[in-house]
Amino acid sequence: MSKNSKWSSGNSESSTQINGLLDNACSFEGKLRFEGIVQINGSFQGDIESSGTLMVGPEANIVGNFHVDTVIVEGLVNGEVEAASRIFLKKGARVEANLKTHSLIIEEGALFHGTSQTVGKNITPLRQPTEQRQEKEAKTIG
Repeated sequence: MSKNSKWSSGNSESSTQINGLLDNACSFEGKLRFEGIVQINGSFQGDIESSGTLMVGPEANIVGNFHVDTVIVEGLVNGEVEAASRIFLKKGARVEANLKTHSLIIEEGALFHGTSQTVGKNITPLRQPTEQRQEKEAKTIG
């Protein structure tokens, strides 16, 4: 597959220009940061951060933590996935993850095992340290 590959967004018949590609015969371990659109068809293990779109091809195997704007999955994903705009699990996707997003779309034929949480668009969820959260819960109870 070439850098100029086209991928259907699932919403219409339009296709999208791919800026980066990790192809089937490739594997990568580490941290990936990018802008625009990146498609992974091979194996990836690590963290992914982007204000763009991550496309997970049908033969991809990804283990890690994502923080992206949009993710479209057809392959295997295992980890924590946060997407500011949307997560789209297409037919054939196999996802074992905790998902956090504004919009979650699961196509018939996609497998999902994990938790999902919807949040307001472009709102980053606040994370409280465990001690503060426990203290707050104790005050609420008592």
